[in-house]
Formats: sequence, structure tokens, C-alpha cells
Amino acid sequence: LASARAMTYVPFFEGFGIPMVEAMKCGIPVIASDATSLPEVSGGAALHCAPEDIESIAGNMLMVASDTSLQKELAEKGRKQAAMFSWDNTAARFWRLIENVLMNA
Repeated sequence: LASARAMTYVPFFEGFGIPMVEAMKCGIPVIASDATSLPEVSGGAALHCAPEDIESIAGNMLMVASDTSLQKELAEKGRKQAAMFSWDNTAARFWRLIENVLMNA
């Protein structure tokens, strides 16, 4: 993955988008579906298109492949966005949730 020029991830259904976040952590530009949670999770650090719009997907792929400044911009934004998500942060937030539920039970 680390030597990829971009990751194209355009599912119709997706719960969170861990593969997209992992690519962003590696500094790989991402082209993602505009469906479900992916636009929110990407936080503007990916190009988005409808999963059924093959022409838009192909156009975004060509644009990223041919524009090195766009590649760098998406890679930089992606690393910053992906830094918001970590297993440590997830575990800490989950633990706080459990504590909150137990204290209010």
C-alpha cells in the first residue's frame, strides 16, 4: 500500500472506512465513495464520488494520477485527518462511555 499512487475505495455500503483511514495514515491519496460515513470520516482529505458513477471514479483516478500537487495535498490532509483516529483514542473513549454508564446506572 505504501507505494501506491492512490487508493480507490468506493463501496455502496460501509460502516466506518478503516481501509480508507489506513491508506491516509500511509500518506496515500484516497478516492472514496460519497456514500454512508466516508465523507465525514475523510474530513475533506479525500476526493469523493458516487459509487455508481464510473465516469466520475475514472475521472478522479486520472486526475490524481496526473496531478502531483493534488497527490501531495491529499496525502498531507489525509495524514492529518487519520491522526484523529487511533485504537488508543477509541479505547479511551469507550472506557469513558462504560464509566459513564456505570456511574449513571
